[in-house]
Amino acid sequence: MKNGNKGLNIAIVSLAAACVIAIIIFFGINAGNSGYENVAKKYDKAVSEGKYEDAYEYLDVKDSVFLTKSEYLARQSVVADAYNSLDVKGLIKTVGKKGLGILVNSLLNMQYEVVESKEDDGKAVVAFLKKPKQDTYGILTDTATVKLTKSSSNHMLFFSDWRVSNEDVIVKNITLEIPKYKMAYIDGVAIPESYLDSSTDDTNTYVIPGLYTGAHVCSLSNDGETYKNYNVTTDKSNSRVVVKEVEVSKEEQQVVIDKAYNAFRTITEAELKGSDFNEIKGIFLPESVLAEREKFNEDKNNFYTTNKSSGIDNVEVKDVIASIYDMAFVDGTIEVSVKLEYTDSNQGVIDPYIAYFVKKDRGEDANNNMTQLVRMRYVDGDWVVSSSGDSGVAGNNWFF
Repeated sequence: MKNGNKGLNIAIVSLAAACVIAIIIFFGINAGNSGYENVAKKYDKAVSEGKYEDAYEYLDVKDSVFLTKSEYLARQSVVADAYNSLDVKGLIKTVGKKGLGILVNSLLNMQYEVVESKEDDGKAVVAFLKKPKQDTYGILTDTATVKLTKSSSNHMLFFSDWRVSNEDVIVKNITLEIPKYKMAYIDGVAIPESYLDSSTDDTNTYVIPGLYTGAHVCSLSNDGETYKNYNVTTDKSNSRVVVKEVEVSKEEQQVVIDKAYNAFRTITEAELKGSDFNEIKGIFLPESVLAEREKFNEDKNNFYTTNKSSGIDNVEVKDVIASIYDMAFVDGTIEVSVKLEYTDSNQGVIDPYIAYFVKKDRGEDANNNMTQLVRMRYVDGDWVVSSSGDSGVAGNNWFF
């Protein structure tokens, strides 16, 4: 019986010892694998050998909707290299060098030697010397530096989870200031409302937790129509990118110019006929109607109407030069100011008192050089007048 107990005790002790050894092995292996030096080595090795899917698993990517695996793989591809190359020679040099590097690292079994390693407050930097065993003279020796960040949660409950956070791959906390549109996108992905940090009448400011370093396309959309794409480059964490310049295609500029000139002619002809403002108010922005009505009625005083004894009854506008004066984002849409330079030659009825002395009842005031700004705003897929300017047609001093 005692021999039976002795055998049981031996079995228990052996099992306990095996468990202890297993635990020691478990902790030893995982502690080593999850250490920041080992993570840095695995990441650099995966990148060097072109194993980008493996490399992605070590990146600190969970903080932004823009840091997707597919986007990372696309940026590492030959297509991305071709996009970033300025010419054929540049493409051959970039892709050729990259391909040679992948081949060397894959075939020659690069050895990693840590030359510098430091960790402070959840941040780590590891510098390696990379050298294949066969490279006796150091011809293929290279260096690599990897920066890492400790995650807030542990790996397998007990082990620190280190993630690569090199700025040459990912930039953090990018403040993006853009014109106030209903929707904004980066590389076709909508910027989440949760990233909105502040807002004014004309600007939305977003803080994006993470973006891949390099070129992006920021698209602005109004009522489902993408009106403008901006090239945005990010290359440093905690930087601010301001999108404030406005570009309108040459074709669309001509559309705006034509509409501005037509609006100018419509207003002038209505004033000349003594029309009621309601006949043309549809060409104006609704919030501009009150001010434009007042100006329209004042300007009509330059023109002859049936209840006046003098005034302009014919206007000839000629030598018109129309150009884009400026562009801006106003109230969440685009406003373009069109500059109209022209001469007007006005004919009309002379006041009877003056006609008595000048011996004629009609007169002409020719070749007045005029300049007017007509501001057009893009609303619901069309351009409308937000301001018709202040010059109009020259008033003739002899029409009293």
